[in-house]
Amino acid sequence: MKKEYDFSRGKRGAVLSNAGKTRITIYLDNKTLQRFKAESERTGKGYQTLITRPFPSTVRTMNVLPQRKKSGVSFAKSLLITPSHDGPRTPTSD
Repeated sequence: MKKEYDFSRGKRGAVLSNAGKTRITIYLDNKTLQRFKAESERTGKGYQTLITRPFPSTVRTMNVLPQRKKSGVSFAKSLLITPSHDGPRTPTSD
């Protein structure tokens, strides 16, 4: 270890680039967060990485939400996604 370091050409900010990522705030229930942090300790992987890992495959299987607003239970049911027998997931029908 050196006695002195030259920081005259140093830059402030994050050491790692966050290119392609956006910071958001979400609320998770305490039990869920505790489980991810415990898994993080066990595996040595960051808990945020473990939380976001399933998102890409989930997004690929989702369909676009309905374009026109339906009323009541019909609209709520149309937002539910269920697996179909022939492959990709599709919204439920009435």
